[in-house]
Amino acid sequence: MKNRNRSFLSLLVLLAVAVSGCAAGQVTRSFNDRSDEIAAKIAEAERLGARRCAPRELARAKVELEHARHEALEPHYPREWVHRGFDKAESAANELLEHRRLATSLGANFRCFDNGG
Repeated sequence: MKNRNRSFLSLLVLLAVAVSGCAAGQVTRSFNDRSDEIAAKIAEAERLGARRCAPRELARAKVELEHARHEALEPHYPREWVHRGFDKAESAANELLEHRRLATSLGANFRCFDNGG
């Protein structure tokens, strides 16, 4: 009888580990999808001239995204914390992209000034 209980308990533990692994994989895919979406916004802003006209804002968006990606990979960070990190990165990317789209829409009326003159 003890062997049967031990086998049953082992099976339950194995099942719990398998289920938690699947859930963790799903969370990771969710964060990867969100990360890709934010990276696409940053890339679009770069295409619209962010590197030359808004380098500080571009750097901030990239750093926020990398920070969120790092937190998503580390198992000791709570999920809420990771979500907040992605929220900050997405906010920075949205703000950057919105400004670059506005500047682009102004066309000839808008000019980006370099620090060098």
